[in-house]
Amino acid sequence: MKKYSIVVGVVLASLVVLFFIAQIIVKNKIENALEGKVAYVDLRLNLLSGSVKIIKPSYKDGGNVITGEVLSASGFGYYSFFVKDIISLNQIDLQDFKIDIEKSKADKSGSGSKMSFNKDVLVGEVLINGTFSFQQDSLRSLNVNHFGIELGDVEFNKNTLTSTIPFRYKDVNIDISKVDYTLNQLQKITLDNLWVTQDSIAFSHLKYLPRLSKKDYIKVIPYEKDLIDLKVETLVLRDYKLNLDNLQNQLSVNYVDVNQVDLSIYRDKTIKDDVRKKDLYSKMLREMDFKINVDSLKVKNMYLEYQELINKNRGPGKIFFNPLEVDIYRLTNVDLEREQFPETEVYFRSKFMGKSNFKANWRFKINNLEDLFVISGSVFNISQNSINSFFEPALGVKTQGNVSELYFNFKGNSTQANGELQIDYQDFKLEVLKKESAQENKFLSTLANIFVKKKPKNDGETTVKPKEVKRDVTKSFWNYFWKCIQSGLKEVFIVL
Repeated sequence: MKKYSIVVGVVLASLVVLFFIAQIIVKNKIENALEGKVAYVDLRLNLLSGSVKIIKPSYKDGGNVITGEVLSASGFGYYSFFVKDIISLNQIDLQDFKIDIEKSKADKSGSGSKMSFNKDVLVGEVLINGTFSFQQDSLRSLNVNHFGIELGDVEFNKNTLTSTIPFRYKDVNIDISKVDYTLNQLQKITLDNLWVTQDSIAFSHLKYLPRLSKKDYIKVIPYEKDLIDLKVETLVLRDYKLNLDNLQNQLSVNYVDVNQVDLSIYRDKTIKDDVRKKDLYSKMLREMDFKINVDSLKVKNMYLEYQELINKNRGPGKIFFNPLEVDIYRLTNVDLEREQFPETEVYFRSKFMGKSNFKANWRFKINNLEDLFVISGSVFNISQNSINSFFEPALGVKTQGNVSELYFNFKGNSTQANGELQIDYQDFKLEVLKKESAQENKFLSTLANIFVKKKPKNDGETTVKPKEVKRDVTKSFWNYFWKCIQSGLKEVFIVL
């Protein structure tokens, strides 16, 4: 019995010695692996629990700096490693990390080699929290005040390394707050909160803001360009699937909900035109590298304003829609070759200038190479004040008289359009203003009104089918649409 006890004691003592030796060996291997790459204050290893904790780790490579309070890995699976040749961990936790990245010339070249890795790594849970900053160049920068990331069932191997995201996961929970991104000289993006789960992506207080005033922005642009002020209270993508890989990036969403939107667009047309060719939306979507498939998108409680400065002595002309509701269905550029490709439909419902009921329906197929579209709608009870809000400052013309009803229906392609316009109006008259003031030029007003029909024939609705409208390919779709309306109004009001 005594001899047996001695043997057991020797064995236990040997195991303890071997354990401490193994502890030292493994710790030395980890320290050697980190040497010259990651600095730290302390490294704590526990082979019994299969855990390691690195206190105050830091990494620096040029302008890229990563520091943290604690990096810990726990639940190392010895059986998986020695029997299945799989690195298995219960959890990796990175606490209070500060990540500062500066894009270098080497990053831009894209000549870096792919990482070589032949092990399968499985992690039950990955937790990361901290702050993030990215300096893209001398102007563009991204700052995130706080982020928290939770990933479940993470898998990493030589196959995942070839993807844009070099690992796979089953569960995700991301919470990001206070984002500030300087996009260019004119605009920046800010965000209060972003939440990402397996089922939804939600944005809170998303803003696309001007960095310069209306007076100053024209000093830095080479040609006319919109200055945009956009505020979105909430934007939610529900039931989504995001696929990022080297072959095709795709976002599929069942429903997008956008609520409480304030959008103001300002354009100064006193500087030279941008004469570059502008594609219609269908072509832009068709040729996007990124694939999207949105079943339905709804915008609620929106205010939309457009201002255009043509004459600096009169200030900008202005139109607005409030409230505006927009429904978009079947917005997709996926599988463009399929026979039963869906038609995208856009419905607008609003109060034009906050008063006149306005509705419109716009339809097109993204895969149609001719960019065919149909747009139709109606607006009721347009007062002369609403018309003059834009016409007087922008065009130097005031109108008298109200439009009771206006219906339009136009169809076209990327180069020309035609259709029909129906209108009911009374006592229409023009007042041409002097070039440098708001006073009437009575001679030009008298001359102009010789050619203006004050009221429709038989005091009823007038229907016209204007000649084909040629698209100016240097202008947007909305300029094209306005030219269609304008061509109809000319036939209604002008005596030929």
